[in-house]
Amino acid sequence: MPQSFLLQDWTHLEGTSGNAIIQGEEGWLDLSGYTDVVVHLSTKSCGANVVFQYQTSPSKDADLFSDMTAAAPITPGSDARVVTPLRFASLSTPLARWLRWQINDSAGAYEATFRIWVSAVTRG
Repeated sequence: MPQSFLLQDWTHLEGTSGNAIIQGEEGWLDLSGYTDVVVHLSTKSCGANVVFQYQTSPSKDADLFSDMTAAAPITPGSDARVVTPLRFASLSTPLARWLRWQINDSAGAYEATFRIWVSAVTRG
């Protein structure tokens, strides 16, 4: 039975070219005991060049986090909802334990207002 977790409540962030913004440790989700997750990203007023990535690590060591998927740019303009399945069997870097987000630019300054929910399925 899937369970839902709030990875990030509504927030507005702005960044400059070449400077990624990484979710703070207090927001990382401990998903030990889960194998598959589906990430539900809702955006409002996203500017150009915003790229979201989801990362995982077996521990809270920032240096051990790896991207679970290729970066996905968000089309600027209207509100968007992006659903990203992260299934153990189809990922080169499957869920290890901790899950966090990162945003950056694809070319220049960026800004985004967004919220992220995660649905997770237990092992077994």
